[in-house]
Amino acid sequence: MRKKVIGILVMTLMIATAVLPLANSQKIALNNDVASTLVNDDKLDQQQTQGSFSKIPSDITSYAQSFKPTLRTLTRVEIETSGKYKCSIRENLNGPDLTYVTEDYSQAGSHFYDFPDITVIPEDTYYIVLIPQNEAFVCYGENTPYTRGDLCTSEDLGNTWSEPLNEDLKFKTYGYDGTVYNINRDRWFNWIQDAIYDVDTINGDIIEAYDPETYFHPTGEYVENIIVDKTLTITAAPGCTPVVDGNGAGTVLMIWGMEAPNTIIMGLKIQNGDFGISTKAADCIFADNIITSISNDGIAPGDNNIIKNNEISLCNGEFGGIRIRGDGECQVENNYIHNCFAGIFLEGTKGNIIFYNHIEENTVGIVIRESCTGTPSTCNDITSNFIILNHGYGIDIQYGNYGNVIYNNYFENDRNAKDKGDGNTWNLEPPKIVSPHTGEQDNIIGGDLFGGNYWHDYTGSDNNDDGLGDTDLPYNCSEGINLGGDYHPLVYEGGSDLEAADEDLNWADIPPGGNVSGKIIITNAGDEGSALNWEITEYPEWGKWSFSQLNGRNLKPEDGPVQVEVEVEAPDEKDEEFEGNIKIINLDDPDDYEIITVSLVTPKNKEKILSQPLLRILQKFPAIFEILQRFLTL
Repeated sequence: MRKKVIGILVMTLMIATAVLPLANSQKIALNNDVASTLVNDDKLDQQQTQGSFSKIPSDITSYAQSFKPTLRTLTRVEIETSGKYKCSIRENLNGPDLTYVTEDYSQAGSHFYDFPDITVIPEDTYYIVLIPQNEAFVCYGENTPYTRGDLCTSEDLGNTWSEPLNEDLKFKTYGYDGTVYNINRDRWFNWIQDAIYDVDTINGDIIEAYDPETYFHPTGEYVENIIVDKTLTITAAPGCTPVVDGNGAGTVLMIWGMEAPNTIIMGLKIQNGDFGISTKAADCIFADNIITSISNDGIAPGDNNIIKNNEISLCNGEFGGIRIRGDGECQVENNYIHNCFAGIFLEGTKGNIIFYNHIEENTVGIVIRESCTGTPSTCNDITSNFIILNHGYGIDIQYGNYGNVIYNNYFENDRNAKDKGDGNTWNLEPPKIVSPHTGEQDNIIGGDLFGGNYWHDYTGSDNNDDGLGDTDLPYNCSEGINLGGDYHPLVYEGGSDLEAADEDLNWADIPPGGNVSGKIIITNAGDEGSALNWEITEYPEWGKWSFSQLNGRNLKPEDGPVQVEVEVEAPDEKDEEFEGNIKIINLDDPDDYEIITVSLVTPKNKEKILSQPLLRILQKFPAIFEILQRFLTL
């Protein structure tokens, strides 16, 4: 049973005479306003608060009050009693106890029976069973005031039970719906940490987290710093994205190394801490999570971990989205990492494979450096990643690191690469028709050969049309690569051909400040397998323009056209004609572009030549008024 801090207001009414054997039942005045202080993880569910008659004190008379819970976990009951009772919960009168507790209360009043929590089925019938352990009595209400159950009694300590009586106990039940579920133990909890620390939770259990309810989680988030000290799977329930908020400090989710190898974390949104997920445990999996607003590392894995299908953003400490140290040998696959300091940070680690990731708009895409003790990063494979629009280097390999292989990546950054290491490889030699790491048969730009990388600023030529550059070799990013460089840079096979057309981009009779819309249709009319990278670089300065997208990448002929939605707020000037151009360019061929002419006309400010009284009369005759409108400027 979890520890609970229970506040009980005990009535000060002394009823010493009531506990003496009496020939007749005696009425006792009990306070119906007794306060019930909730523990920190349960709430009131069922209750019956009417009545103040006591039964005759007895050491054999037992009571069974049926009820129907609406919450999934039952934590305790509150009953008007005096004396010593064993209080239990049953699914049927003659069945076993699901849970129980024995309490001895010498004074009459509203008392808690705080038994070990149990999972119940909402709207099923359960029984509160009171078996006296000495002379004791209860308080009840007549005329069956509780409509979701009945009271039965037993005169042989619960061996046989009466038919339902026309009365009910004065009672309350407490529990919680629970939004965290241990599938293996069939138990609900309000907090992920409670589910982990529960004494019945063991290695191998699966814990599902639902979106939290606002009763216990007013912000709609699990505000907790979680420690995982068992090998568990902690996953989002189907259709949910539960948010775990670190409240601005500490590690949001820490996995202890020796105690919790093979732990799996899936589908959580982890935010607002110093660190997101951190562990030294081996063989863990972190998949399908959202990690955001973290002061330092988004994910800091242990050895041989898998980090897959996560979105990681706004991790702007010294390192960044994913930071790998130690022996490494991690698999980092298909993550979207953006707006961090570094997308991926390899520090004194080896044997990691980094592939299929989208690393965008960070300060640096990937950093490879030695550990603080001088251990180099080596034998890491970086392949099939989109590393684009990063504000510094796409990849930065610092001094002392060697033996890393970087190929079949797409680089388009302010500065694509810096390599001050002691010998890293930027292409396969010889080129291959299948990727040795991923088994792909098309390279990252749709070509047939796996050689080096695609560099957006490579200006050499492909003389034999095999999709690999043949001039200006090796590509070294303007000498940013210290030793060697890319001897087989990827280039597009065949030419892409930009075509663009418009729909409804010439507007007439638009009131000043009015809104209009249209479309631009963009197509790659080039060779089969070619990839078009396009961008809208110019549009008119008049009005307020917005586009559903300003650029696109890897548009192939077989993909069909792309529709760009255009919206414009007309200028405020009246009686004006506005004209201009929209320019769309092929980023890989500056001479391949399209110009679309657009125009917008605002109406004249028409002079009123009829008086208002006459105008109102004419408006009563629509047919005549319409004819006059054609000849007069009304």
